[in-house]
Amino acid sequence: MKRHPFDPLSFLAVILLAGTMCLGWAAQAQEQASPSTLDNAKLKTMLVNLGYEPTENTFSSGEAFYKITNKTAELTATISLSLTDPKQLIIFMDFWKVEPSVEIPNDVLFEALTENFSPEFVYFLFLKNDRKFRLQRIYRNKDITPADVRRAIEGLTIVASRTQHIWNPKKWPGAKSAEKPDEPKKAEGQ
Repeated sequence: MKRHPFDPLSFLAVILLAGTMCLGWAAQAQEQASPSTLDNAKLKTMLVNLGYEPTENTFSSGEAFYKITNKTAELTATISLSLTDPKQLIIFMDFWKVEPSVEIPNDVLFEALTENFSPEFVYFLFLKNDRKFRLQRIYRNKDITPADVRRAIEGLTIVASRTQHIWNPKKWPGAKSAEKPDEPKKAEGQ
């Protein structure tokens, strides 16, 4: 049997080639495994690609957010999407201001709390300083897909349509007045 001579240079070349290939695969796997986050530009592109026409607005703090319109047979909903906290995407709807002279019925507050356990994973807040209800969903800003955003927008619209008797003071027993929604303001704690 004839032995092949050991060529250290060829052996080193094979090791380097294999190492380079492994590093490339590892980098690709790392890239796929690392979470992607949204910024305002990516969020706007996502909304446009979903067929919405986002308009950019700003909170009184100067932070940007987007507004879109989502229509159903019963309701035309204005929905806001905010990345004011880089770790969260907040999708919300602000409703009419409740006049200070109007007392919120306990049944309405109880129903709003009960709705917070709906399968759409959206929940009601009452913004004390603004005296209005907000319906919202919060996502951790990590690997959010267009399907997630669409599902949240549809979920908010479905719940808002179904719960008009909660957030619309004109539909409360004995209520006299309500204002139309104004520009959303940043809720305390966001």
